[in-house]
Amino acid sequence: MNIDEVKQWADTQNISCRIIGSFKKLLQNYELDDPIEYAEIMDGIDKEKLRYNVHTVSLNLGNWPECSYNTVSASMRVFFCEKQIANYSVYYLFSGEVEDDIVEFL
Repeated sequence: MNIDEVKQWADTQNISCRIIGSFKKLLQNYELDDPIEYAEIMDGIDKEKLRYNVHTVSLNLGNWPECSYNTVSASMRVFFCEKQIANYSVYYLFSGEVEDDIVEFL
């Protein structure tokens, strides 16, 4: 397995910046779409002071054993005042297009 190819792909796709941007966009949309629930989740949290830690980039082989649905996932932890408040993952097609994302607020 060639890990360097996955690392090069992630660098070329600018995955660290993209996942942070995706999370910020998710927060904006959440605030617009469901302001009451957003206020409950983000109570007392200044989104300008969030800190992000991209910790995993993984190659995913789907529809095993055919491997006919493959993605690359990036996962990050989101912190406010040294406390982790969320986990966020984005699944990318090899083209770099976003396939899906998942957020878990803690």
